[in-house]
Amino acid sequence: MRNKLRYLSLLIIAAVFYSCTPGSSIDKTLSISEIKRKVNINSRKITSVDAEGNIYFETPEESNNAFLTLSIHKPDSLYAKFQGPFGITAGTIFVTRDDFVYFNALDNIVIKGPSSPLNLGAVMRIKADFDEIVDAFSSSLTFPDETDLNSQLTVLEDEYIITVTEPDITRKYWIHPDFYITLYREYYPQSNVPSIELKYSNFFKDKGINFPKKIELSKADSRQYITIDYSNFDLNNNRLNFKLVIPENAKVIYWD
Repeated sequence: MRNKLRYLSLLIIAAVFYSCTPGSSIDKTLSISEIKRKVNINSRKITSVDAEGNIYFETPEESNNAFLTLSIHKPDSLYAKFQGPFGITAGTIFVTRDDFVYFNALDNIVIKGPSSPLNLGAVMRIKADFDEIVDAFSSSLTFPDETDLNSQLTVLEDEYIITVTEPDITRKYWIHPDFYITLYREYYPQSNVPSIELKYSNFFKDKGINFPKKIELSKADSRQYITIDYSNFDLNNNRLNFKLVIPENAKVIYWD
């Protein structure tokens, strides 16, 4: 009887080990176009994100952290609130594709202007355009095209890697077998150091969508780094949840 129990235990352990072995579910027959299409379909399932968590950022000028409340309504709206110790609001920002309103609560200053990468970089601590910020923070990167043009595929035991090479930039995507992106990098020509790196981890399934609890964004050339650890999130409510309150005595500044 003991021998039978020991044999049964070994079978169970072997089955668990095999089911957790990387590459057990990857399809090595898929083409580049098929993988791109599946990734895009998966990413487009995310239409809105309501989330809370801790955000850490570092630039050459400062290093800080805050509690983040984030609400994204794709494709055109983003709201974020940053809170310090004891729940004190440090700042809030509402961004659309065309313009933004940022309220610095600590200094009682309102800044308004167009949503250029320069302006958004100044208030959000990372220089990027509107679509890059929305796609990065909502974990919904997509391929610009679904062809195999300028693209190479590497199939590992537990992930796909697609490299897209253009004259001015090279993009590399690390893709889980369930067709969501876990790592993304951009390289300038002749450089081995990524100008942008976006890493997703600690995935959790919500409403049939794999969503990362941790997002790490870095731009090594400008020494800008952001890490977000989501503690709560809700997907696809398709409404923008925010309250932007600006005192009447706040100083208003307009940026070009």
